[in-house]
Amino acid sequence: MRPEFSNSKIMIKDNIKIDDKVEAACWLNVEDEDLRKRMVAYFNDTTKKNINVVLSRRIGDSYDKTKVATFNLFINTPKEEKKDNDDIL
Repeated sequence: MRPEFSNSKIMIKDNIKIDDKVEAACWLNVEDEDLRKRMVAYFNDTTKKNINVVLSRRIGDSYDKTKVATFNLFINTPKEEKKDNDDIL
């Protein structure tokens, strides 16, 4: 099954080592405020799937790819709403 979205123009700004701590962020560039709120509510529901992102490296000039990273995106909790034990994780 093909992903619903893809992007082949990822700009790598610096080298990344396997043991580096790397974070990801996503902005919903949605002008419809009602739709944005519904999307946030949907992805904030832990019984549903998160947004999964996979980074792949092309092998030479072929269309063969090697997966180099995968991660899920989740809704941020604003700092003022963070629980006292959030820092433990």
